Amino acid sequence: MLKTLTLNNFALFSDITVSIDPCLTVITGETGAGKSMLMDALQFLQGKKLSSPLRDPDADTTVSVECDALLQEIIPEHLDAKQQQAISQQQISTWTLSRTLLKNGRTKATLNNVSINAKQLQALVSSCIRSHSQHAHLSFSQETQQRQTLDRFGEHKPFLEPVRSAYLSLQQTLEKKRKIEAALRDIPPLDELQQRLSDLASLELANTNLDELNQEHRMLQNRHIYLETCQRTLSTLDGEEAPTVLDSLHEIQKNLESFSNIYQEISPTVALLSEAHTLAKEASYQLNNTLDCDYSQDHAQLQALDQKLATMHSIARRYRVEPSELHNLEKNTLSQIHTIESYQSELPLLREEIQACELKYQSACQHLHEKRKLTATQLSKHITSQLPGLNLPFGQFSISCQIDPSQARIDGTCSITFLFSANPGQDLHPLSDGASGGELARLALLLQSAIPAPYPIVMIFDEADVGVSGKTAILIGQLLKKMAKSFRVLCITHSPQVASCGQTHWHIIKQQSAHSTETFLEVLNSKRHIEEVARLLSGAEITTATLANAEQLCTEQA
Repeated sequence: MLKTLTLNNFALFSDITVSIDPCLTVITGETGAGKSMLMDALQFLQGKKLSSPLRDPDADTTVSVECDALLQEIIPEHLDAKQQQAISQQQISTWTLSRTLLKNGRTKATLNNVSINAKQLQALVSSCIRSHSQHAHLSFSQETQQRQTLDRFGEHKPFLEPVRSAYLSLQQTLEKKRKIEAALRDIPPLDELQQRLSDLASLELANTNLDELNQEHRMLQNRHIYLETCQRTLSTLDGEEAPTVLDSLHEIQKNLESFSNIYQEISPTVALLSEAHTLAKEASYQLNNTLDCDYSQDHAQLQALDQKLATMHSIARRYRVEPSELHNLEKNTLSQIHTIESYQSELPLLREEIQACELKYQSACQHLHEKRKLTATQLSKHITSQLPGLNLPFGQFSISCQIDPSQARIDGTCSITFLFSANPGQDLHPLSDGASGGELARLALLLQSAIPAPYPIVMIFDEADVGVSGKTAILIGQLLKKMAKSFRVLCITHSPQVASCGQTHWHIIKQQSAHSTETFLEVLNSKRHIEEVARLLSGAEITTATLANAEQLCTEQA
């Protein structure tokens, strides 16, 4: 699907564009020359952070790939309607996916110059590229990787989806139940709440205003002092002992009034004194009315009010709140009781729902397990049949697939174990125990090559030949070459045997001066291909003998 790879200001590369041929492309170069930077570039394109230093920090960095028309088939499932409409207006002959790191530190991704987000870019690029970084074979000793490999080989997605859906439904229901149970633990028991509500109900808080009660209590408590004060005031205003305030006001008024005909300016003062006398008489009348009232019930009312306030304060202390907060306490208590009753009616329904989800999950897991068992047999036979071709003539490979209900996961309850034995008479053991590094590398390569792909994707291997040499390395090279009939294969290698199998050869060269370092990619012709294989065979100096050996090796693998 990928046709070209372009790097602009990426790591030590300035500007390169290379064609990705439909064959096995080997990539060689001195250690540190920058071979793995190609892997870094493709990982950057898939959304990972840039780890390599930039050749020119003041320029944008771009990695892009050109794809053929097959990309058209997968675009609709990853783009939104607006993006698809923008692309449909173009006259498209090729598809270009790119990601740029701008000078300001931000990144942008595009498909034929139409902006897409990082997730969309990753999905599209991952549909075109399957990369296997250095030492990736070690992950095949892990059960998670083994399970994923088995599922990808058997194309179990239609069986995984029901398991995933049932698992998520089960977890959501369990989480809802956990939240309800946690909420119930934070609420006092129902019997305590009901007792609290009964205590509060006795106060009739709906009809009680605490401020008014306190005001009434102060009135009753101070009534006798108030009445004594009223009586003394009345006696002063209009009592039996002269002179009273009314008598004095009347006398003053009469004395000044006698001069009003002579001194007109005194008239307002006389009027004020007359008004004061009238008001004083009215006050005296109101005081008489107050003193004539019946206050015989005050004592009983005060006792009743003392009792009610004492009860309120007692209940407030019992529940550690202020008396003014009792009304809110009653409201909250009612709410908590309602919550408990609601949760208690909901929990049985949730338990039934959990049981139904568990049955659905177990059923989906069982279907997946049956499919996995069948696929495990097929993959075991396939890998075992390929082992002699990688210098493991007595190798045996098997997959154990067992139901383990204690390991409920989003991808089922199967316990998957890859088993291997390299020698006759040797029992099968898990890969982590029974395979050396070189054997694990070969098994990983076989497993990777067995995984089907719906499109002719690019397979990228960073030193897939790690831990092997000689005849085994040649066999690995031949396997990669065989894979290249179905995929476009790029392989970074230090092995002359693997390099000799290459149908296209990229050579990475690093040039340094006193002030700069730059990396170049050279596509070797047949002569230079043989010379590079000879360099890998002999090291620094290429002799006539190593050149002849390299030519023979390349001829045998052609």
